[in-house]
Amino acid sequence: MAPEPAKKGEQMLSGILHCVKTFIVNSYRRLLIVGHYGVICFHQQCLRRTWRHLGRSLHQAVAAGEDNPLLSEAVQENLNQAEVIKGAKERHYQAIALLREKIKTCRQESPAAAEAASQTEAGKEDVERETGV
Repeated sequence: MAPEPAKKGEQMLSGILHCVKTFIVNSYRRLLIVGHYGVICFHQQCLRRTWRHLGRSLHQAVAAGEDNPLLSEAVQENLNQAEVIKGAKERHYQAIALLREKIKTCRQESPAAAEAASQTEAGKEDVERETGV
């Protein structure tokens, strides 16, 4: 009967360590998400500045009497820069979605699932002892 309390203690310790590991890993992922949101805010500010410059260059092109101000070089440059910034923001949003998915899957791997797996392994050992394999 002595091995049973030791196994329960090991299982409990294993479950606690698994929970602590999950908590630390998910906290790190959440910290990364906050960092991505900080970078997204920076990109949003850059995008606003680019739109202001775009509006200024459009106004200057119209004031200069151009027929189609969207074809001017300054306007095209600002439009390209805005698209690059939007792409960078989208990549960060995708990274956040990936991190959230990892957190979700990690939470689904609960200690109860780990405990059930360990009980299944212990059950296999008992069957092997009984059958003499």
